[in-house]
Amino acid sequence: MHSLPEGASAGRQGVGGPDRVPCERSMRDLLDTLGFHPRKVVKSKPLRKIKETEAIFTQVHQVNKQADADPWTIRVSLDTKAVVAIGDLSRGGKSRQGEQALVHDFSPECKVAPFGLFRPDTSETWLYFTTGPVTADFMVDRLQQLWPGFKKTVILHMPW
Repeated sequence: MHSLPEGASAGRQGVGGPDRVPCERSMRDLLDTLGFHPRKVVKSKPLRKIKETEAIFTQVHQVNKQADADPWTIRVSLDTKAVVAIGDLSRGGKSRQGEQALVHDFSPECKVAPFGLFRPDTSETWLYFTTGPVTADFMVDRLQQLWPGFKKTVILHMPW
């Protein structure tokens, strides 16, 4: 149990009555006096592996093998990432080109959201960027754009 050291005061008492709450600075001083200091908190670590996760990945690997073996199936991986500000921005003090960045990142030239498709059987990758949100319609439009090329590779592998 923490108690005030001898001679220490809990702040101004009697000012404004018993229902008045002390200010933030007074509370900080009091907590500091009592030995409650800010400390780094250890983050909880996830469990190594759990049965349910293993079962899910086993199922995913099985379905992927079946899809790879089927000449009528095309496997495509889709992913989108967070919006990226474009311009002479510092990006946390790091630059790939070593160029001078603006002092403040208040007004980027524009913001884009990246979207990518990956085809595991051919290792082909397609990257797209949009100034709007990556919606389901945006994703379907990109797939429709690529579909004629996908169809050609499926037709080439059809057993006649």
